Amino acid sequence: MLDLVLSLWPTLAAQPSPFGRNVEQYLTGQEIHDMREDAQVRMVGRRGGVSGKVFAKEVATGTRKSHCYEVSSKEEALAGNPNWFTVEEFVVRVTGA
Repeated sequence: MLDLVLSLWPTLAAQPSPFGRNVEQYLTGQEIHDMREDAQVRMVGRRGGVSGKVFAKEVATGTRKSHCYEVSSKEEALAGNPNWFTVEEFVVRVTGA
């Protein structure tokens, strides 16, 4: 078994992780809210997206204010990605507006 793993290691190790490849900066939820008009803050990344359980819990408990989220200006490139949503969607969820 060890020989098999060692023989596959170059292939396994050569695969870049997709995690974090779209992020341009990390901001807290409060910073995202405060910078919602900034052109560099257009998309927010969170596992499960805007309707996911993780984000819903952060909104309900208020931890979204201090949690650091992945943020990007690449709105068109990330449209349709289930883990990314617009800053406008973020603001609506956190303010209830």
